Amino acid sequence: MNKILTRNLNKVTKDTVYVIQKDWKDGGEKIVAEVYLDKNLSLSQKIDRAFMLTNSIDNAWWNNDDVHAIYNSRSTSAGDMVKIGDRTFEYCDFGHKEIK
Repeated sequence: MNKILTRNLNKVTKDTVYVIQKDWKDGGEKIVAEVYLDKNLSLSQKIDRAFMLTNSIDNAWWNNDDVHAIYNSRSTSAGDMVKIGDRTFEYCDFGHKEIK
């Protein structure tokens, strides 16, 4: 299935979360990716999976099937955030914390 059809199917069948990265130079923030996750995952599992899917390990993170890159940027790291519904969580050195 082509990438556009897969992305549209994911938007209907999975939960969409947004990964927000901070600009280390000016402190600004921007949404860099939509990540499509299984609706049956717990909130904590969704937070962790979004982090994992937006990290480059064996390949660039924007090539992951469940990720739609808005910007091809660096890997997600501590200080970046994930928005799930109306809740926002910041990634910490160990784990995460809710900020909004």
